[in-house]
Amino acid sequence: MTRILSIYIDDSNLFFAAGLRLALEQHFSARSVGVCHLYSTASPADLVIIAAGEGVAGQFCRLPRPDYWLSTAYLTLRDRPEVPMLMLPACQRETGRLYRSDPLEKIMRQVDAALEACEMRYDFAHRCYWCDKHALTLREHDIVRLLGHGETPYDIAERLQISVKTVSLYKRSMMRKMHLKSTSDLYHWLQNGGLKHQPVA
Repeated sequence: MTRILSIYIDDSNLFFAAGLRLALEQHFSARSVGVCHLYSTASPADLVIIAAGEGVAGQFCRLPRPDYWLSTAYLTLRDRPEVPMLMLPACQRETGRLYRSDPLEKIMRQVDAALEACEMRYDFAHRCYWCDKHALTLREHDIVRLLGHGETPYDIAERLQISVKTVSLYKRSMMRKMHLKSTSDLYHWLQNGGLKHQPVA
């Protein structure tokens, strides 16, 4: 195996996510491509699959992107196809959509098509309406920047004249927007320059 494909899957249906990981490993192994599963968006990924509920658009522009020079395929995972008249506009970075109800062969074809498409297109430098709605607030940006400079929540609270609990709330809000699961993911993301590429609302 000469190539390693890094894959991040964010799905609350852990059973489906585990099956999809296994299917992707088998699919790429047959092509002599190794698979490395990521469990955080703190590291760059070649393929990002995020589940979106009904009536919610996939939002990929807001994910941490320290890897702007890499091509990434972004797929939204849905339970079933939308009714054409009610279909949500896609995030500009969305490369395709997967549906849980589709046969496995079709899902793998869509994954291959998304990976091929992301290599051929220039990644958007601007962001879309859906993702800009979830940009970091100025306060979230300031707090995370100060954390990145090594300040403690107590230092930040004193500097900004807010409570330590408020600092913690802003930090958690920012981590939720960025799909970061732990404080160590946050620091890893900051070390990779993630904050540089985030829009501020």
